[in-house]
Amino acid sequence: RSTMSDIPYHFSTQAGIHNVEGALVAEKLGASRIILSREATLADIEKICKAVSIEVEVFVHGALCVGFSGNCYFSSIASGQSGNRGRCLQFCRKKYSINGKSGYFLSAKDLDLSKKIERLSALGVASLKIEGRMRRAEYVGETVKFYRNLLDGQTGSVSDINVKKLYNRGDGCEGYLDNATAPVIYPKTQGHIGISVGSVKQVLGKKAILSVKSSLNNGDGLKFLRNGLEVGSSSVTSKGKEVSFAGNVRVGDEVRITTDAELMKAINDRTRRLGISVQICGRENGKLTATASFNDIKVSLQSALNAPLTDCDFKKAFEKTGNTEFEIVKFSSNIDGKVFCKISDLNEFRRKIYDKLTNEILSNYDILYRLKVEKSSNIETLPYYKPLTNKPDLIVQISDFSVLKSVTNANFAVAFCPKRFSIEEAIAFRGYNADKFLTLPIILRSEDVEVVKNFIKTAKVEKVIVNNLSHLKIADGCEMLLGTGMNAINPTFPADKVMSIEYDEKDYGNNYAYVYGKIPMMTFAHCPKKTLNDGKCVGCNGESLSVKDEDGKQFTIRFYKVKNCYAQLLNGVTLNALSKAKKYNLSKLFIDLVDCDEKEFNAVINAIENRVELNGQFTGGYFNKKLQ
Repeated sequence: RSTMSDIPYHFSTQAGIHNVEGALVAEKLGASRIILSREATLADIEKICKAVSIEVEVFVHGALCVGFSGNCYFSSIASGQSGNRGRCLQFCRKKYSINGKSGYFLSAKDLDLSKKIERLSALGVASLKIEGRMRRAEYVGETVKFYRNLLDGQTGSVSDINVKKLYNRGDGCEGYLDNATAPVIYPKTQGHIGISVGSVKQVLGKKAILSVKSSLNNGDGLKFLRNGLEVGSSSVTSKGKEVSFAGNVRVGDEVRITTDAELMKAINDRTRRLGISVQICGRENGKLTATASFNDIKVSLQSALNAPLTDCDFKKAFEKTGNTEFEIVKFSSNIDGKVFCKISDLNEFRRKIYDKLTNEILSNYDILYRLKVEKSSNIETLPYYKPLTNKPDLIVQISDFSVLKSVTNANFAVAFCPKRFSIEEAIAFRGYNADKFLTLPIILRSEDVEVVKNFIKTAKVEKVIVNNLSHLKIADGCEMLLGTGMNAINPTFPADKVMSIEYDEKDYGNNYAYVYGKIPMMTFAHCPKKTLNDGKCVGCNGESLSVKDEDGKQFTIRFYKVKNCYAQLLNGVTLNALSKAKKYNLSKLFIDLVDCDEKEFNAVINAIENRVELNGQFTGGYFNKKLQ
């Protein structure tokens, strides 16, 4: 902002804005639009639209990331390919085992808010966002047309059936709009399942006779599901209701069409044209003038031509719009006497006038700004931000004060990350008489905000670790350390901070380095226990879940509660870069011992104080690799 003061900018969904406080901070930072994270509830969207004067944009259709926007590091930690840089390898779409059950337990259904458009518009949402990245052109075109028609009150011409034929994961969901912990996972399959068109009537070897609503066509694609699980597929090669298949298909299996050949052809046959007006004027001297206009944009061109032509000839010539984006919706000519020209000259004349109109239209849409690259020596930092009065050399993050019972002389500050934001925990925090921070949870929706504010007041919190823009306002008045949730990768940014776990340089300066802990690779708004129990809430006693991928790698899901319940997927291998502290002259260390027991706590503190190595298997994270 300090180097490009004239350019308008939007806060992406990666900024994780999902409540009023975050929206107000973004507005103070000068954003002209905020794109809310997919975790925002309808109640919070309504409050945000009322509270800010800037534009609000909402995701309405497409892939629903299961990890909180901007704080998913699964791909990054596992492969070095960062989702924060658009290079996500989508490990969430793999199969995992939990409690003896196997399924796609991290794979969310696609988002479909088509039934909420009227409501969102009424709230004042300025723009609807549709996921189009890495999607087929047919999907993008049809989905955009569908939502455009909904906004215009035209529901008949393009249906959600067509959209689902082009791509449909899990039959869609409405995210967290009406339910902050909605069961958004579709564990049975992670890919496109199209729409149901019937069932298998008879199986003859590797051929199936289908009971479907209408005959299939050459080029159609099918999937066969049994109890929601994919058991076979087919590429249709002839019109009818008999198909060859691959897989283990049985009588009664559901038939779903995933590629509709006729629909694809119909979409690809469409062309989008700009309706223009063309006027031809001719004079006795052989001069021909053509004027072409689009809305308020008008261009003219004159040429001397030398063969006799009629009005009809001119109309026929100019209707050949070729590869341009135009179609003539109004044509007129006023030929005063004879105009002479060769057809080839007329065609060239037509091309020139259309090129001129194209350039004029593009120049009118040119919204590039002259950027003032004038660096300021006095860069303002984040609104509501209050720096630390002193910076301890070591901060240890815990979730239970009982691990400190054998500590007699703490040479470190404590960052308290409670499992429950309860009165009891607030009292425990207030009773710890040493240097301490309260770690604020990344997601705070609806009543969560008031719960945290009351905790801060009850516990008499003076210092907080900020993990989301909203925390700056929620904890206004407290001293602040930016946590890893803020993804700081610029060490010179003027704020006290823990550098992002994706920071891959070695020059930390006076910033904190995250050098030990089981990295939270995802933060969930949904409840994984509901997923395991068919969407039913079975209560939460805080016990973790063990997760295993198909390669046998282990992960942990930990739970915590504000007003709503949340969960985090922790890396199964602990980051241990304690040995790098001396090598890279790291003066400020951040140790993450959330959910650890007293034994692990004492072992880590001992290793730091006595400079001894820890036993076990560890990862070096970005101390050993580069971010891609």
